[in-house]
Amino acid sequence: MSLNTPSGRDVSVTWATANGTAVSPTDYQAQAPTVITLPPGQTERTIGDSVFGDLAIEPNETLFVNLSAPVNANFTDSQGQGAILNNDAVGGAAFQLTSLTAVINLGWDAGNQQTGYTLLKYNTTTAATGLIAIGAAAVTYNDNAVAAGTIYCYILAPTGPGGVLGLSSLLCGMVGVESGSINMTAPTVRLSGPTQATITWVTPAGGIDSYLLQRIPLHGSPVVPVALPGFTTGSSQPLVAAGACFQLIGYKGAAFGVGNVVCAVPGVGTLALTAAEAQELLRTSLAHARWDPLKGED
Repeated sequence: MSLNTPSGRDVSVTWATANGTAVSPTDYQAQAPTVITLPPGQTERTIGDSVFGDLAIEPNETLFVNLSAPVNANFTDSQGQGAILNNDAVGGAAFQLTSLTAVINLGWDAGNQQTGYTLLKYNTTTAATGLIAIGAAAVTYNDNAVAAGTIYCYILAPTGPGGVLGLSSLLCGMVGVESGSINMTAPTVRLSGPTQATITWVTPAGGIDSYLLQRIPLHGSPVVPVALPGFTTGSSQPLVAAGACFQLIGYKGAAFGVGNVVCAVPGVGTLALTAAEAQELLRTSLAHARWDPLKGED
């Protein structure tokens, strides 16, 4: 509450709360009509209320503060609006994969709803599927159990007392295919929309003149070469429903470097599945995945 000019007398007003989309006593402690006073010369007074936290994921909510019965003042606005902001989230959003020399790194956003994660890992060479338990506070996982030249695919499933809370996007990577005199390792891929993948990388030491990003659709279409300038450190690329793999080539003078392969498949993230259903979804989604990503063949 504030006055537009100081007063030489006590100024008092009665305030009380009222429900908006937030409801008392579930969301906040209601305030019955209460008189507050500003002494002479004071122009502002802060009022507060108690908010009740919970672990439910819900929209931001509003409540109102109503002013009445002014003494030695007049209102220009007798109602204020407060907001209760949702600070609860299921972890696992913004799932991303980075393909290094001999390890695949996974990362995701933190949350406070999950009691843990189950990482579903699929080997496209052997068709073996594994489930890896990860702690609730984790935001990364480094997979060292990878063989050069094999594509591994991953889905992250945050879990709670009732089972699976949701599934991440499906991302894949291959290590051990780097070549050339320029170090082009560690490309990162994430889904930036239902039909878009974002690939990012770090400029190699010594700089680059130009890049060629190879987009390899997984439904059998020809490889699409995308020329990029040397100052580029990322590119957003369209995805077909079957997904696509990406390989970055860098050029500097007569030298070149070829990076590892990263892949993304849209439309896999789904809510309310059991762990068994999630594993079966991964198996069926990747039944077609025995392709050679460097040739773009099924």
